[in-house]
Amino acid sequence: MLFVDNLGNSLDFDVVGYEFEENKNAKDFDWDANWLTIKIVYDKDDYKQEYYSSCILTMELKDFVSDLEKLKNGVVDSCELNAFEPYLKMSVKKDKDNYIFNIEFIYNRSTGEKLTFTSNLSNTEFDYIFKEMKELSKKYKVR
Repeated sequence: MLFVDNLGNSLDFDVVGYEFEENKNAKDFDWDANWLTIKIVYDKDDYKQEYYSSCILTMELKDFVSDLEKLKNGVVDSCELNAFEPYLKMSVKKDKDNYIFNIEFIYNRSTGEKLTFTSNLSNTEFDYIFKEMKELSKKYKVR
């Protein structure tokens, strides 16, 4: 899903698969089976970079989608992705007629270098992002 800021810079976010594709079929929650690999493509001016990281769990994505739905329905006025690993943070806040979507991604774990991105979304754009996130959570189920 593509986010664009007010300067025309973009951040494309996607989940590209389970970190460990083999399904463990464990009785209890299997941490290794539930890590998701994300792909972020950051495009700013003449700089374009692709990043991959296995930094969110299936249950975190599912919970975030549930919180986005509450935000969409007016139950809450903000929500955030509460990831176990500190490398990806997402937060969304309803502001009058739009949504402010913030993404913070630590792309260099040894130095802590990160990118921070903010996109203002209309209701229509937020609905699109919500549907895309919901589809990802259906595709990458807790296993």
